[in-house]
Amino acid sequence: MSPCVYVVIPIYNVEQYLRECIESVLAQSYANLKLILVNDGSTDHSGQIARDYLADDRVVLITQENKGLSGARNAGIQKAIEDSQCSSDALIFLDSDDAMNKTYIQSVIDAFSRHPRAQVLVGGVQVISESGVLGTKSESRDENLSMSGLDYLAEIKGNYFSFSWGGGIK
Repeated sequence: MSPCVYVVIPIYNVEQYLRECIESVLAQSYANLKLILVNDGSTDHSGQIARDYLADDRVVLITQENKGLSGARNAGIQKAIEDSQCSSDALIFLDSDDAMNKTYIQSVIDAFSRHPRAQVLVGGVQVISESGVLGTKSESRDENLSMSGLDYLAEIKGNYFSFSWGGGIK
């Protein structure tokens, strides 16, 4: 059975971007996915836009009072844990003002297949000096890293800048 992929999208006042974001996930070439939308107290039309997608059985909507980005992501993680029905799952974060190309999730699954011991995939890591200056290209970590989360943290020597949406978590 192919891994279940849970995509968590925190939503807060992003009505102008949200449809494109959601549709980019629903159009993925990888089929075994669930989209968890977390409306984090939006005051614009974002909540209604999210509700418009509930006819798709892959979409779940959580509505909560504003708890901030971390609180919204944590609610999505909790929902993924509760809904998990696969022996092998993956979690991907996407910001609500971004979109995925249609093969993004398949590329994450393929990377996990190539590196079965990996627990975290991180891409496009940038070195930042102690003074906050971005490193040169030669100092950057442009290759995709695939290793356990603890190995990744142990390997870091300096400050690195990455995003929760820059890969996947097994």
